[in-house]
Amino acid sequence: KQWYQRRVAITAGDTTVGSKASDVKKDNNEDYGQKYAEQWAPWFYDLLKQCGVNMIQDPSQPHGKSDWGDHHFWSDSVLNIEVTCGSQKTEENHSGALSVSRRLFSLVVRESIYLNPNLDRNGIKGKLEPSGMVIVTTSGTVHRNSHFVGIFNQAFGLLRDPSVNNNYRIKFTNLSLRSADYLSPSQSNVYSSYPSHLASSTWR
Repeated sequence: KQWYQRRVAITAGDTTVGSKASDVKKDNNEDYGQKYAEQWAPWFYDLLKQCGVNMIQDPSQPHGKSDWGDHHFWSDSVLNIEVTCGSQKTEENHSGALSVSRRLFSLVVRESIYLNPNLDRNGIKGKLEPSGMVIVTTSGTVHRNSHFVGIFNQAFGLLRDPSVNNNYRIKFTNLSLRSADYLSPSQSNVYSSYPSHLASSTWR
């Protein structure tokens, strides 16, 4: 799907990003940005989650039928990850489409991390900038195996790429992960499953 007569197909790289995207109309910048974000975010996290599902089903083919890959990112895209575990805080910085794509992939496949976004308007925000960049911010919970281990906030900058039918690619994304140890001490037995290596240089 592409853009025709005010009908929107939310796309990233060279693939369609949401089957319901045709319902989004570009009425005004604020409304469009929000509606776009509400369609794009579920697509992104579902795509990322599928990598983990595929790895469980067939470790030799972790991508499986998933469309995950560096084609969804600009060649000079940037990923910043901030991890807070208790009083310890670390940062990671990655640049380049392949590096960014692989790091997010390994987050799911190697660390078994599942990002579960809050899909209502409190958890997803979108804004269309005058430049044409769409800013998407998301919030949600972090899970590992069957345990709730923390919360996350993530921001994306999406830009159209005229070389691929003017589809959107991810220009940058900032991901903040926080362990749940700041919550009730009585629940600490649940939060203890948060992988401590997330806040170390070995988490790569």
